[in-house]
Amino acid sequence: MEKLIKRVRENDSLACKEMFAMFHKMIYSIINEFELNYGDFRVSSDDLYQEACIAVYDACMAYRDKGARFSTFVYLVIKRRLRRYYRASIRRYANESVSIDNIETPDHREEFICTNVSENPLVYHKQGQLFERMRDLPDLDRRILLLRIQNYSYQEIASMLGTSTKKIDNRLYRLRKQLLEKEKH
Repeated sequence: MEKLIKRVRENDSLACKEMFAMFHKMIYSIINEFELNYGDFRVSSDDLYQEACIAVYDACMAYRDKGARFSTFVYLVIKRRLRRYYRASIRRYANESVSIDNIETPDHREEFICTNVSENPLVYHKQGQLFERMRDLPDLDRRILLLRIQNYSYQEIASMLGTSTKKIDNRLYRLRKQLLEKEKH
């Protein structure tokens, strides 16, 4: 095993393939522990497998024989990496699931709704009501909200405004919170 680890550290691609094949069953047994469906979102088992292979490689780079078996060390490294990836995927999905949409009701009235993942809807029965509330917002927040209402993704809005997706996500989160608080009062 030590020779194989040394070859992986030297970036021998055949040694890497051999190492991945050696831990193939372990990887899939760990992947099977994860719930791959989260609502209508599906965590790809291929993505999890790829993350696990990266974890095996990382384990080869980090392993120092201090009494622990390499297979035990690899198991822990894979498990931690997949858990982190899984949580991040769910978090990204949940953040993107929060939307502000424009819908038309059966009586042909337009409604602007702002919903969040906790199923706490904020409904504006008239277009004017939403725009009235938006008047008090700073220009950038108003632009972000209008783009989101027009169904642009977080990434598209960030690109248009020359900022990061995370900043758009944070601003929309704060806007939802503000609009929900105004609705309660």
